[in-house]
Amino acid sequence: MNADTSHYRWLSYSGRSMFPTFTEQDLLRVDTTAQINRGDVIVFRTNTAPERYIVHRVVAMHSDGLVTRGDNNRQRDPFVVPPEQVIGLVIERRRKGVTRRVRQGRRGYLSALCWHCFKTVRRRLSGIYLQQDSLSEKLDKNKVELRPISEDSIATIPTTHTKGRQSNTQPSRLEKLKELIFTNLFTGRC
Repeated sequence: MNADTSHYRWLSYSGRSMFPTFTEQDLLRVDTTAQINRGDVIVFRTNTAPERYIVHRVVAMHSDGLVTRGDNNRQRDPFVVPPEQVIGLVIERRRKGVTRRVRQGRRGYLSALCWHCFKTVRRRLSGIYLQQDSLSEKLDKNKVELRPISEDSIATIPTTHTKGRQSNTQPSRLEKLKELIFTNLFTGRC
C-alpha cells in the first residue's frame, strides 16, 4: 500500500537567514497539511513579495497570525504571518544526498536559541580580541628604545627601594588588558 504523498512538496533553499539549520542548495520537504506550533520551521509568502517563499522559524503565535524569525537573524520579522499565507511545515532537509529531519517545536526553538547565544558570545569575544590587538599596537608604539650605557652612568641613576613591589605606578599591560576585558563583558559594549 502506497502512502499518499500529494501533500508534500520539495523546495530548494537559498539564503543565509536560516544558517546553520539550512544552507544554500538544501532541498526542503514541506508538509502542506501539518499543524503549526511554536518552534516549527515553516514556509510562507508575504504581501510584499507574493512570488517569493520565505523559510523561518515560528517564535510566537497570536490570534492574528504567526511571528517568525530566521535562525541566523538577530530580530524577529517585522510582520505577522496570517494563516492563509502559510504554505506548510518543513519536515526534512536533504544536503549532499543525506536527508535529516528538521527539529521542530520546543527542541527546535531551543536549538535556535542556543545558536543565538553562541553567536552573541563569539561576537563579544571577537570584539575583545580586536580591542586587545589595538591595545597591543598602541603599547607597541610607545616602546622605549633600549641603548647600552656605560658603568659610569649607572652610578648616577637614582634608586628606590620598594620591598619587592614595582616602583612604577603605571598599570602593567596585563592589568590594562584585564580591565578592558571586564569592562566590555560586564557593560555590554562589545
